Amino acid sequence: MPSYYSCKTNLLRDLVNEVQLSTNKLCKEWRLFSCTIVADGWTDTCNQTLINFLAYCPGGIILIKFVDAFNIVKSIDNLFRLFKENIYGFFLSPCATHCLNLMLKEIVEIDYIEDVIQCASKITKFLYNHTFVLSKLRKRIGWIETVCLGATHFATSFIALDSILKHMHDL
Repeated sequence: MPSYYSCKTNLLRDLVNEVQLSTNKLCKEWRLFSCTIVADGWTDTCNQTLINFLAYCPGGIILIKFVDAFNIVKSIDNLFRLFKENIYGFFLSPCATHCLNLMLKEIVEIDYIEDVIQCASKITKFLYNHTFVLSKLRKRIGWIETVCLGATHFATSFIALDSILKHMHDL
């Protein structure tokens, strides 16, 4: 059993070095793969709000910093301000999928495009409600289903339109 003095000096120093080596290894991975900064807010038993800033990469996750957020109203603007104050070199990178989904949603709302999508929807419903017609089409060489579920409703509409255009001569 190690003595108090040994725990206080040697073992603690060894553990600090081990954590530092592990952290340095992850920081090197960030340069290769980048990392995702995660904010995890929680309230302790004394009703004190804390926010942990964590860095995640394929090699693991580490705590970067925790912030006492007792007087901070929980909102996206305040969270972004906390990020900027506590994480240096931070920049906001919105989700590309979400941005594309919003763009497709706005495109679908254009009157003439909405009309085209409604016509395509009627064609698709007809095909899938009449199994005889669908089975004949499925036997054709190169037939691809008109309905392919995409990640989002709006992407699915455009995928179906593309498929109908490819098979226009069969329809």
